[in-house]
Amino acid sequence: MALEARPALRAWLREEGRQEERALWLARIDETLRAPRFADPCVSVELDCRPLHVLDLARLAAVADLDAALHGDWTSALERAAAMLRASNDLLRTSRTVVDATTGALFSLVASDHLRVLVAGLRAAQAEDAASPATVTLESLRGALVTAVDGATRDDVDLPRLVVGEQRRVRPTVLAALGGAPGAGSADLGPAGFLLDRADTVAALDADFAALRAWVEAPAHARRPWTVHLHAEGAGWWVWNPGGKRLLDAMAYDAGHAFSQLEALADGAFTSRARVRGELGSASR
Repeated sequence: MALEARPALRAWLREEGRQEERALWLARIDETLRAPRFADPCVSVELDCRPLHVLDLARLAAVADLDAALHGDWTSALERAAAMLRASNDLLRTSRTVVDATTGALFSLVASDHLRVLVAGLRAAQAEDAASPATVTLESLRGALVTAVDGATRDDVDLPRLVVGEQRRVRPTVLAALGGAPGAGSADLGPAGFLLDRADTVAALDADFAALRAWVEAPAHARRPWTVHLHAEGAGWWVWNPGGKRLLDAMAYDAGHAFSQLEALADGAFTSRARVRGELGSASR
């Protein structure tokens, strides 16, 4: 497949007038991947976090690796592939929200699948030319590649930690919308009395997250559908705190679907790792 895409790949990388720009991108990517840690920086909604840009980084790095490999520079391609996996390990272990963890799982899947492509390409090159120096290259890098592949486990996708992270992300937003932290007594009520009860709203929010944590910690939660709890429904919901209930419902989302998608991606990523781990072992000659 890489050989079939070779003309288009080279045309894109060497498009007239864009070579310097893409060389700069790649230099920044390599500098980022060489950093001691590749941790999730998104601790609150106030930060300008753009986790999906991580996938752009992974895809551009993979394209550059394929170009390097097609030019016979397997060392650079494999070293960058190992750096991508190490970065994905950090991201998986430090993600604190479902979006960030899903990005980390996708990044991990791209990195491990990419390494599988490179190993397969290298073995094909070895088969074509038994005297190729590529054999030595794989042997010299195999330890670093295996370390990167084994540097994370499926347990690093910690769902209870993500529930806590989601709660810490959402709670300040709700408090800000309520006009401050909940207090006690009548001072905790909005100007229209029954329309907004800050304490009741925050308590309901915390209860929702407690229920979500109980769901993700249940062994068979994947087979038990998650039901989104809406507060502004049922007979007499408007009798007390209708404003707070509407606020919570406006922020509600199908957390069960989001967590299930994350788990499916994580399963795929670590299945790919297991396969590339075996392929690295069998590639030794």
